[in-house]
Amino acid sequence: MEAKRQRIMDLSHAQVPVGEIMRTVGVSRTTVLAYYVDEVPPINTTKHPQSAMMLGVVASDGKRMPPYWFPKGLKVGTEEYLEVMQRVVKPWIDQNFEGIQYVWQQDSAPGHKAKKTQ
Repeated sequence: MEAKRQRIMDLSHAQVPVGEIMRTVGVSRTTVLAYYVDEVPPINTTKHPQSAMMLGVVASDGKRMPPYWFPKGLKVGTEEYLEVMQRVVKPWIDQNFEGIQYVWQQDSAPGHKAKKTQ
């Protein structure tokens, strides 16, 4: 990948047209060559994209829980979040860190901010 990036830089400094650079280097038509992020056009594929929600847990020692995928279409609020914490996450923590004290840190997703989850 670094060789391809260097070849693109060399060709662009030689003021080779962008189309010629893309053909020479062999990048796909979906690849965008730009100097600034605001030059990159947005890619809109659908008005109503499907969404998937996943909960991941990574410990400071590198252990990680298998991803938990929430059922499609489920609106995850405090109750749903707590159920997964009790049914999936807590048993995994107990199994992998038996007898070890731990601190649970979460981001500011709406289900995490409720008083019940603090």
